[in-house]
Amino acid sequence: MYSLLNLNINFSKSDIANSSVVLDNDSGYVLGYHSSLNYEVFRQLGSTIKPLVVYVPALEEGQVNLATPIDDEQISFRGWSPKNYGDKYFGIITPREAIKKSSNTVAVKIASYIGESKLVEYGRKFNLTLTDKDKNLTTALGATEKGQSPLRLATAYSTFANEGQIVTPTFIRTIINKDRKIWAHQTNSKTIISSETAYLIADCLYDTVEDGTARSLSSLPFKVAAKTGTVSDDKSGQNSDAWCVSFNKKYTLSVWHGDSNETGGGYPTKHASNLWKDLHQTTE
Repeated sequence: MYSLLNLNINFSKSDIANSSVVLDNDSGYVLGYHSSLNYEVFRQLGSTIKPLVVYVPALEEGQVNLATPIDDEQISFRGWSPKNYGDKYFGIITPREAIKKSSNTVAVKIASYIGESKLVEYGRKFNLTLTDKDKNLTTALGATEKGQSPLRLATAYSTFANEGQIVTPTFIRTIINKDRKIWAHQTNSKTIISSETAYLIADCLYDTVEDGTARSLSSLPFKVAAKTGTVSDDKSGQNSDAWCVSFNKKYTLSVWHGDSNETGGGYPTKHASNLWKDLHQTTE
C-alpha cells in the first residue's frame, strides 16, 4: 500500500508534491497515509468542497432537491463572477447534473439561496477548518482562509458512506506493553446529517464516476463514488492543487497533488484508481 501511495506512475513528473489517505469507514482506522512533504498538508479544496458546504445544506434545509431546475449561466455577485471550467455553461440543469459536471455557477447560486453562514456551519459539522471570514460565497468553490488536509477531506466524505455519521479517524488501534493490551481504540461517531441526505449525495457521486468528472474510475471492476477538484494558479494557468476523493461502503480515499503545476486534474484520479485496485486485491 505505501509504495502505491507514492509510486511514480501516479504523477505527470517526478517532483509532484502529493499526499494520500486511506480510511476504513466503520472504524475510522487510517489504513494508509503518505505525504511527500513530510508534514500534514493543508491546501485549498477546490470543487471537492461543494457537496459538503453547498449541496448537503441545500438538501437538509429544503432549499432545493436533486431535480430542481437551475440555470447554469454567467452570473455576478457583488462584482464577483464565478466561471465554469472552459467558460462552458449548460443552461437549465438540475443539482444532480451540476454535481456530476461540477458546475461552479450553480454551486454559487445554491450557496446564495442557503446563505453564507450555512456554508461555514455545515463545513464545521464535517470538521473542516473554517473561520468566520469564510462566510462568503467563494467558500462554495473551496477558497477558504485556511486550507484543508487530505485526512479531513477523507473523514468528511466517509460520512456519506456511513449514512450521515462522521467517525473520528485514528492512527492507533491498540497499545501493548509486555504482551499485554493496555489500551484499545473505541470508535467515536456522531450523526451530523440525515441518512437520506447522505444517500442522495452518495448517489450523485456514484453518477459522477459513471458519467462525470471522475469517470476514469468507472473502469474499476466494482463501483465507487467520487468527486474531483482543482485550484488554478493565476500566474501559470495550470493547477496548483488537484484532488480526488472517492469511497465505497468499506473505504474512503483522498488524494492530493500539487505545488509543481501538474497539467490537468486527472492524475489524482488515476492515483486513486491504482489505490482502489490494490485495496481490492489485498481484501479479496
